[in-house]
Amino acid sequence: MKHVLREQASAERGASLMAHPPLDRIGPHTAHLCIDMQNMYLPGSPWHAPWIERVLPNVLRLAQHHPSCNVFTRFIPPHRSTERSGRWKKYFDQWHALTQAEAPPHYIELIDPLRALASTGSVVDKPAYCPFYGTGLAALLQERHIDTVILSGTETDVCVASAVFACIDHGWRTIVAADAVCSSADETHDKQLRLYRSRFSLQLEVAGIDDIFQAWR
Repeated sequence: MKHVLREQASAERGASLMAHPPLDRIGPHTAHLCIDMQNMYLPGSPWHAPWIERVLPNVLRLAQHHPSCNVFTRFIPPHRSTERSGRWKKYFDQWHALTQAEAPPHYIELIDPLRALASTGSVVDKPAYCPFYGTGLAALLQERHIDTVILSGTETDVCVASAVFACIDHGWRTIVAADAVCSSADETHDKQLRLYRSRFSLQLEVAGIDDIFQAWR
């Protein structure tokens, strides 16, 4: 019974979070930036994000909509914590099981349905939360003359959030696919989406993938 009530509450919460005005047309210079949909967030990993399997079908639909527009990011832990400095060393001292020296090699790979699509897009490896830190992602999007970025992936309140604000800083039209992002914590996921709408409505749009498809043909 508790499971049923949780499912119902989650559905109602998701519907509420995706209520929004219709999107203006999404133009041809658009990138789908899919954040860290990797095996390291699947069941069995210390970083398991419980909702990742639930949003995967929506992320996959979004990635299949215009495959040439996809850019996938992967979070790459260091080989050992000693390769990082400052608070990142402390972070990986705690999460040493996710370093490359200890974690199964397949953890860093994209989840299989998305991995198959990556050959038609691009994969950007990043050492930190933000996909633009220490990578060539900004140059890649500029070379493609991108003016709009649609974001999906994990986690809503960590790496996706970091990507959102970086896209805003670059001046791109930024759209978060509300039913194609997930977190380890429902509460902060919900609050993050509410924050986007309440504080960043002039620079950021939040929409479900069906509404995105209507605007992006």
